[in-house]
Amino acid sequence: KTRTTLRRRRMLHQLRRDIPKDSDGRRYVTYLVMQGMTNRLKAHMMAAHYAQELSRTLVPVWYKTPECHASFHDIFKNSYETWSYQTQRVVTYDVARNQANLETASLQDDQSDLLVLDLDWQYTHMNRLIDRIGGTQRFAGLFAETLHIRDDIKNRVNASVIDWTHPMIGVQLRRGDFVKFGMSIPIAHYIDAAEAALATRPTGRIYLASDATRKELAPFLDHFGNRCVFNESLARDNEDGIRDAMFDLLMLIGLLSFIKLQGKTHD
Repeated sequence: KTRTTLRRRRMLHQLRRDIPKDSDGRRYVTYLVMQGMTNRLKAHMMAAHYAQELSRTLVPVWYKTPECHASFHDIFKNSYETWSYQTQRVVTYDVARNQANLETASLQDDQSDLLVLDLDWQYTHMNRLIDRIGGTQRFAGLFAETLHIRDDIKNRVNASVIDWTHPMIGVQLRRGDFVKFGMSIPIAHYIDAAEAALATRPTGRIYLASDATRKELAPFLDHFGNRCVFNESLARDNEDGIRDAMFDLLMLIGLLSFIKLQGKTHD
């Protein structure tokens, strides 16, 4: 908690330092990001919801941290005009009540140039977040409108799946911080689960996504051999490693959610 509090203070200080202090007459929303990529995406989606409800402009500001060493533009190609502000208001969040201290209804008439959302969405289940935003269709719409993934990442997905001819089973084998904090699951459990899935798909193959090295994953890779596709990822402490994480995410959520692949369909 102490570390997170210090990070919040540091990021608010950076925001005041980095963004010009000259109101341009527009109203903005941004958000603090301190955790890994998925938690940043959660924070982004809630900020997009606030921006839409309040007719404000969303301006993501991602500072690099050990959990996600990437700026917004290391992953996304959204372009934003130069912006500035003089007055700001910080909106915080109570995890126990699943409620921000200032909901959108109470901010309709707020005149602050910038709303800073300091919301601990890393502690909120995804279903609760989607419900707050207004359901899966609205969530998907906000995602498509406000997160434009870089072409080099999408092209890499395209090139990776274009020749696949078998049903693919996605497996995310999480190590990294899960090992560090004692939350990891034995690799044998992943092997058992993948075997159960393959039992119903005799011609199936596995796409393995992981932040672990090939050496760490040897039991899984050796067990499935050429039935497993794995692209060893860089650590998450550099920009390329975070792009690797987004690549894996796209592969796992269905491959075709963001890209049309020459009319092909994949199971």
